[in-house]
Parts: sequence; structure tokens; C-alpha cells
Amino acid sequence: MQISKLLALAIGLALPVVASAQPGVPPDRAYCAALSEKYVRYVGYGADTSRRYQRSAPLDGQVAITQCQRGETAAAIPVLERELTRAGIALPGRG
Repeated sequence: MQISKLLALAIGLALPVVASAQPGVPPDRAYCAALSEKYVRYVGYGADTSRRYQRSAPLDGQVAITQCQRGETAAAIPVLERELTRAGIALPGRG
């Protein structure tokens, strides 16, 4: 029973990543993914970054990355835009 739950959880977490790599991804999902990538590269880190490379970053940004992965773009995009702008990082094109 626990293996089934773990498998379901793993599939549930992997689906948003797979969906974002597919053509025809909704524009907000693609933009959120681009923001997340820039955030991880220049500002902070995501949940999958090795502890060795983690820099201190606002918790809001980390939560927003998770929201992007879940498809909760309306909540995540403004936070990532704000954090990138504060860091002086140019926002990616939207579209």
C-alpha cells in the first residue's frame, strides 16, 4: 500500500514537469517555467538543487517555483517577477 502511495506521489510530481516540456503548453505555464529557471540560476534555488550550491533566497521564491510546477501560475508569476526585478535580473519574454 505504501509503495502505491509513493508511486502515485512520484507520478503526480513528475506530470507538471513533463507537461511543461510538451509543445502546446499554455503561455502562462511556459512563462512561469522561464521565470523559475532564471530565478534558480541567478537568485536562489529550487527544491531539487543540491545543498552544496544553495544560496540564501527568499522563501516566497521557492514557494513560487513549486506553485509553477503545480500549474498555479496566477499565484507564482507575480512573486517570481518581483524577486527577479529586485535582484536586477531582466524578465524573460512573455510569449
